[in-house]
Amino acid sequence: MTAVPTFAGLSAVLLTTLVLTVVCPPSWQPWVQFLVAALVAAVITARRAGRPLVARERAPRRRSVDVVDLVAPDRSTVGCVEGDRVVTTAVEISAGALVATEVGHDDPADHRGVRLPLAVVARQLDQGGVVLEGIDVVVDGRRAADGDDGEVYDSLVGPLALISHRRVHLLVRFDLARLATGTGSASWTAGAGASLEQVVAVATERLRRALVHHGVPCRVLDAAELAEVYLDAEADPGPGTGLVVRPSADPRAVIDGLTAVRAARLTEVVRLRRVEGRDDVVDMITTVGLAGVSERGVAGGIPPTTTAACHPLPSGRVSPVPGETLPDAIAGSLARRAVDDLSDLAPPAHGCGQILGATRTGAAAAIQLAGPHLRSVLLAARPAVCRQVAFRAVAAGYRVAVVTDVPDRWSPLTAIGDETRYRIVDPDSSDVGAPVDAVMWDVDGPLTEGRIDALAGPGGPDVTPPTVIRVDADWELRGTSRLSSIAAPPDLVLDGRIDGWISVEPRAGEPRRVSVVAGPGEDPFVGPLASPDGLATDGLTPSGAAPSATPDHR
Repeated sequence: MTAVPTFAGLSAVLLTTLVLTVVCPPSWQPWVQFLVAALVAAVITARRAGRPLVARERAPRRRSVDVVDLVAPDRSTVGCVEGDRVVTTAVEISAGALVATEVGHDDPADHRGVRLPLAVVARQLDQGGVVLEGIDVVVDGRRAADGDDGEVYDSLVGPLALISHRRVHLLVRFDLARLATGTGSASWTAGAGASLEQVVAVATERLRRALVHHGVPCRVLDAAELAEVYLDAEADPGPGTGLVVRPSADPRAVIDGLTAVRAARLTEVVRLRRVEGRDDVVDMITTVGLAGVSERGVAGGIPPTTTAACHPLPSGRVSPVPGETLPDAIAGSLARRAVDDLSDLAPPAHGCGQILGATRTGAAAAIQLAGPHLRSVLLAARPAVCRQVAFRAVAAGYRVAVVTDVPDRWSPLTAIGDETRYRIVDPDSSDVGAPVDAVMWDVDGPLTEGRIDALAGPGGPDVTPPTVIRVDADWELRGTSRLSSIAAPPDLVLDGRIDGWISVEPRAGEPRRVSVVAGPGEDPFVGPLASPDGLATDGLTPSGAAPSATPDHR
C-alpha cells in the first residue's frame, strides 16, 4: 500500500473548488472552498500507525527483470539478478545447534544456538580489489508453518517467545559502474582480463568460503532459487506492520522484544553498506516486518521501550528486492558502527525447533531435530509419541519423509495434506520425491547411504544432508531397544519408553527429561497419548526418573 500521490490530491482540490464555484451561492464563497480544500488535504495526509488512511495498491512491476546463471571458474552456477545499477547474488545459510531452548510464559527471547558472524560478513565488503556495494542479511522467522497443522501448533506455542524455523539469506550487491572501473585491480580473479561475470561469481564464492571457514554451512543459490527469493520479496506479506530501528537504538534488544508478539512471520533485515575509504566501520540499517498480526495486536505486544526505539514504515513488506536500490523510507536511518562491535548485534542463524515437552517448572522445551548439526537420532517411544514428534517437526516448518513398512502407523499424519512437507515413502520405492530436512526410518533393516543421499536438499548430501531419525516403536515386542544393535551411536537419543516422559540424551552433554504434553487440536493428527497412572511412575519427574529412562544407554 502506498500513499495517494501529491498531484492526485492537488487535482482533487482544484476540481472540487471549480465545482463549488459554479454551484454555491456567492455569499458562501470563498469560505466553502477553503473548508472543502482543508478537508481533502486532511483526508489525504492523515495517517494511522505511520500508514496513510487513504492508500492505493502498489503498482505491479512493469519492467522485466533478468535472473541468470553465471558460471564460476570451478564450473558451479551462481544465480544473479541484473538491475538497472546493481546486480545481486545470494547465499543461503543452513545452520543448527543441538541445544534445548526453555521458555516460560513471561521469559524473553534467549537464542542459545548459532548466530551469524556479522563481522565476517561485513569484512567481505572489501575483498582486496573488488568492493561490494553492500550485503543485505535477511532472516525470515516463523512460529509455525502455513496450513491447518501450523494453526494447531501455533496455538500450542501461544504467547511464548519462540521462533521455530528461520531461513537466512545473504543478498550480495555489486555496483556495476564500480565493477567496470575496478575489475583490473582484482588480482585474485583470472587476471586483468576477467569478465564482470567472473568477478561477481568469484566474490560470491569467496563470501561463502569465509562463512564455511567460520563454521556456518551455506551454499550459493542458482537462478531458479534466486527467482523464488525475488518473488517472495515482492509479494504482499498480508496484515502486519513494518518497523525501522532508529540509529541510536540497540537493534538486538528491539528485535528480541518483538519476538513475543504473536506474529506468524517475523522478518529481520540487516543492510550493511560499505563506507568509502574505511574498512573498520560500516553503515547499517535494521528493519523488522511482522506479518499475520493486526496493528492492534502489534501495539499491544510491543514494550514501550521498543516503541520508542523504532518508527513505523508505510507497509509491512521489509524484505529487500534483489537488484533494487535502497528505499527512501529507510535511507535516513543509517547508523555507522564499528565492524568489531557487530558480533553483539548478530542475528540468529536458525530457529529453536519444535516443542518437545515441558520441564519441571512448566516451561516449554524446544529442540531443533533437523539440520546439519544432527546426522542421526534414535527415537524410541510408543507410536502416538513418534507421530507427535513428526507432526510438530512438520508444523514447525521442517520437511519430513517417513520411510516405513508399517504405513498405517503414520497414516493419521497424511491429514497435513502437503506432500512437499510430509509424505510416507515405501522402503522399496525408487522415487523418493522432493528433498527433505529429516528422514524418519521406521524399517527393520539398514538404511543405505544411497537412500539418504537421494533425499538430500539442494547441493547434494555434502551441502544439505537430511537428518536420519531411526524410529523404534516396537521395543516391547522385541524386548530390547534398537540402540544396542546400532554400530555407531547416534548423535541424539529421544527415549520415551516410560509413558508420559521423554529423555533427551545427546551423545556429548548432560541428559534432560521432559514431560509429554498433548497440544490442543493435535488428536486428529497424532491420536491419544498415554500418560502416567498416578503413583505408577514411582516419583518420576521431568528432571529424573526411577528406574532410569534409558537403562541400556551406555
